[in-house]
Amino acid sequence: MEKLLQWAVNNSELKPDPSKFDPAVIEAILGKDDATRMKEAVDCIIDPKDTLENKEIALDNLEMV
Repeated sequence: MEKLLQWAVNNSELKPDPSKFDPAVIEAILGKDDATRMKEAVDCIIDPKDTLENKEIALDNLEMV
């Protein structure tokens, strides 16, 4: 029983290597980070070709971040 406990303690300290995770999968699960969403909203707002409706949505999104 003590060997099993020791094994569990030794193996519970293993942590996954974050460099092995695909950023696209992480983004799909968690969504974009706040900084990325803010940059996209500002890019939309300053783009003269974008529609007024998209700019309003971007302003709303920027307010929510």
